This record gives sequence, C-alpha cells and structure tokens, in this order.
Amino acid sequence: MTGNNAAIYGYGYVDVAYNEAVPFLEAEVVNGTGISFSAAAPTIIALAPNSTYFAAYNFIECPLLAGLPVRVQFTLNDLPLFQSLSVAPPLVDGNSRSGGAGSAVFNTGAGVNQLKLINTNLETIKFVAANVNILQIG
Repeated sequence: MTGNNAAIYGYGYVDVAYNEAVPFLEAEVVNGTGISFSAAAPTIIALAPNSTYFAAYNFIECPLLAGLPVRVQFTLNDLPLFQSLSVAPPLVDGNSRSGGAGSAVFNTGAGVNQLKLINTNLETIKFVAANVNILQIG
C-alpha cells in the first residue's frame, strides 16, 4: 500500500479565512491510485475509500496580528482530525513569520473522501507556504 503516496505543496502569501482550507499549487509527487490532487480544486486531496493513511503537514504563516497563536488541522470530509492539530506560537508583531507541523493516522470511509488543511483561527491568516506528505498504509 505504501506505493500510494504523494507530496503536495503551495506557497505565495495566500489569505485563508477562519474555517477555510489552505490552497495548494501542485502535487510534486503522486504514486499509485489511492491519492489524487488537482490544481482545479486546490484545497482538496482526494483519498481512496476504506483505507488507512498517514499524513503530515508543515506550514509557514504571517498572522497579521501581534500575539496571535495560529491553529491549523486536517479535516476529513469536513470533520476535524483533532490528532492533527498544530499551534504556531504567538509573535510580538503581526508581520513576522512563524510555522508549525502536524500529522495524523486515520481511516477513510466508503465513497468519496476529502482531506483538507484548515485554518481554525477566528481571524484570517496569511499563509506563506504549506506542504502535505501522505502515505496510504492500509
């Protein structure tokens, strides 16, 4: 199963509102058929049904507000994967950059499955870059 894997990235100072997904530019690597990404739907990573995955992400952000910790996590079919939550530490000014990383092991259900990386702050956050690496492990 680990022959199904992908490396997906994005960059470019993109504003992402509360509870919205971080967009990606392209998949640098996609092997197998259990993971797909299209720039036409830049916030969605499609996954095979009834499978187990390991996914890891990292991000760099500019919070635009001083003292704001930035929270990011995966959702699967718009439901939070709480084990993936990452919090970037607050900064003394809103123009500096910080970052974080998170990961999760999770099972998909029947039918279409969509993985997204979500800004869980109440504020809009400027994302400088974000990457997802994912393996189908079962």
